[in-house]
Amino acid sequence: MSIFKLSNLLLLQIITDIEDNVDIICLLLTCKHLYHNSSLKRLIRFKGIKVIDTRNRDVSKQFIATVNHFNLNSFKDILVNSVADQHTLLPDSNDYPNWIQDYITEENRVNKSNIALVNYYDSKSIIPIYEIPSIETLYINQHHHSNKVDLSSISLLPHLQRLSVRSHGMQLGHHSSLKSLVLGINDTYARRFDITDLELNQLVSLTELTFKSFIETNLEYDIFPSSLTSLTLRMIRIPARDAFLPLTSLVHFKLIMDGSEFSQDEVEHQQFIDLSSLNNLKSFKFKENESAAEYNIEISLPLSINTLILLSTYIQISSQSKMPFLEKLYVYHSLLIDERIRLSSSPSLKKLVIYDCYSMISSTIIIPKSVEKLTIHNETDHYILGQVVFPPSLTHLSIIGNFYEPVKPLPESLIKLKQTVTESSLLLSLPQHLRRLHLQINVSSFKHLAFPSSSNHNNNNNSDNYPPHLETLNFNIKGYSTIDIPPITKYLSLSLEPNPKPGPNDPQLPIYSISSRIPITITDQSQQWLPVNTTHLTCGIPRDLRRNSEKDWVVAFRLDEVINHTTVRYLSLNFSNRYSKVNTTLQFSIQRLDSDNKNVLVLERQTLAGGIITQRRKSINTLQQKEFYPIYLYYNSKSLSPFEFRWSFTSFK
Repeated sequence: MSIFKLSNLLLLQIITDIEDNVDIICLLLTCKHLYHNSSLKRLIRFKGIKVIDTRNRDVSKQFIATVNHFNLNSFKDILVNSVADQHTLLPDSNDYPNWIQDYITEENRVNKSNIALVNYYDSKSIIPIYEIPSIETLYINQHHHSNKVDLSSISLLPHLQRLSVRSHGMQLGHHSSLKSLVLGINDTYARRFDITDLELNQLVSLTELTFKSFIETNLEYDIFPSSLTSLTLRMIRIPARDAFLPLTSLVHFKLIMDGSEFSQDEVEHQQFIDLSSLNNLKSFKFKENESAAEYNIEISLPLSINTLILLSTYIQISSQSKMPFLEKLYVYHSLLIDERIRLSSSPSLKKLVIYDCYSMISSTIIIPKSVEKLTIHNETDHYILGQVVFPPSLTHLSIIGNFYEPVKPLPESLIKLKQTVTESSLLLSLPQHLRRLHLQINVSSFKHLAFPSSSNHNNNNNSDNYPPHLETLNFNIKGYSTIDIPPITKYLSLSLEPNPKPGPNDPQLPIYSISSRIPITITDQSQQWLPVNTTHLTCGIPRDLRRNSEKDWVVAFRLDEVINHTTVRYLSLNFSNRYSKVNTTLQFSIQRLDSDNKNVLVLERQTLAGGIITQRRKSINTLQQKEFYPIYLYYNSKSLSPFEFRWSFTSFK
């Protein structure tokens, strides 16, 4: 049966199962019947398009970029339908174009919102929210006013399940159905804000409670509702030994301590936290945010613990705590040295991450044979692995740091390897089961990197030395080295360096190009610069931005090279600033619409910004090879929107 004859209900089911928004657009573009089916479009929703950034509890910068750079006018009804359940109350809406404002702000709304955001709270701004009883999720941000957020009438929202408040203080009424509460009290107020006033134990349905700021309150035995399954606490006082024993339903617990203001008694005396009777507890994280003095906290854990994260040098696990079901452990090396936790108590351990290794890992630290994933952070400039015995079942090995320590032989069971290298001998002895390889190459002595089977990237015959299933390669390279990419590579990541010698017609900006990593013998002689199997490409564009000139923040990327000289369908550009450590990744889908690549649909997958590029033909040489003008994609690291970009055939103005 032709797809044209399917009912809208069946078509909607097919489209709903499509995960990629670009694939939805391409399907609707395949024929006029689908393209002009307005009744179908009103039922479709794009995936992941949200007015509200639930992680940062604010207006989504991704959504602002989407609505301001959305060029696919025929699909605006789908975009509107995607955010029909979200509502914002803002002091102004200048960030949004007029065509979207009526759908997401207070005026001209129909009462169907289930997610709402109140930005710049004052006592009057909450009133319109109470007139929308359908709300299930509410975010409130108080930026300037010093008065408390008054939610004493929160029961007027009978369907409310999730509440997040960022404020200088708050008053909270009782609510019988609230399941999730996130509190971020301004640090100036948090230390004199008594959470007992909130009567949290009256929230009988509450399962998730998160404090985004540090609190000073001395925790009482029953301050929290016993219904909690997830708790995140930030504290500047060590809680009482039995403070958490009533939380018998707790599954996930994060405790973050700031010891900079610990009392003398807390520092001088052994402290205890008892979690041993919490038989539903699966994951526990203890993190030391800051400490001005040494202290010691002993924690007892239940048998049920599955994931344990210990990011502190002043914690120890009780010797009475057996952890037969522990599968994931993240721990400082010093805790293993001092036997503050014993690996022998965890016979089921599958993933082990060891941080802050400043010395040799002793032979007394025996990695359990059950471990399948091992990560070691080497903070030194010398060998630390000489006494390590790798378990026979090891499948993932990551050795993080700037120092290269060869591991010989590498376990044959490995399917993923991540390591810093300074010599090419590693490439000659890769385990045959390897599927993913991530190399950080720190020396400029590598002028060219070749695998045993990749002397010619068009050669489809792999040698016996090259792993037959190694489809994912990630190269973080410092300097101007080129690489032969093996033919079977599907997922490729390359760090790039700017062109040191831009041409006279190039923009006078840092220009990043995949040709800088491709041997000149290939770029001069072949139309195909990467293997035909390489469909996913990530390009790292690192910068060190300390200067104030606008042009110092703008970079250009040669998009045309990816379009015309590869078969890449998914391109990610990772812009990073080594100075500020800010990263932004743009994710593009590339759909070539004709055989000669003259028309190409390029869309940023997170924002759906972009459109169809019609390439401009420069000339046709005697070999009948079509040449197009360069396409520069410009990105400004200083832009207010991390998703803002543009492309052009001409230089940046």
